[in-house]
Amino acid sequence: MGSIAKMELNEAVKLNGFHMAQLYEDLGAHCAERVVQKALADIAQRLTLCEAALATGNLTQLRKQARALSSVAAQIGLAVLQPPVAHMLDAAAQADAVACQATLSRLQRLVCSGLEAATDLQRSRWL
Repeated sequence: MGSIAKMELNEAVKLNGFHMAQLYEDLGAHCAERVVQKALADIAQRLTLCEAALATGNLTQLRKQARALSSVAAQIGLAVLQPPVAHMLDAAAQADAVACQATLSRLQRLVCSGLEAATDLQRSRWL
């Protein structure tokens, strides 16, 4: 047998600060905070729904939730989620469960990092 290599998965997540600043400028700080918090909660919920859809093999629902997740993420400057969502949609269209699971794992990592980045950006506005 060969040796086992451990992979370090570290994908930098950058929030589009301009997009977020535009939200704050257009809506005001209080409303923008509410919009961003709601969007972050929606992204987390959509990711959970993607997980459930994949677990049950409902690829139609998986595609629907992945598209919605991407749309909400784009609204707050998390465009980094769009490429993996596109990969998810391709994998689901081909009914490739392994690729769907791998892409879902990538999305989970990116969403966690993205939520942290958005929270950090929000905090920095008040420091």
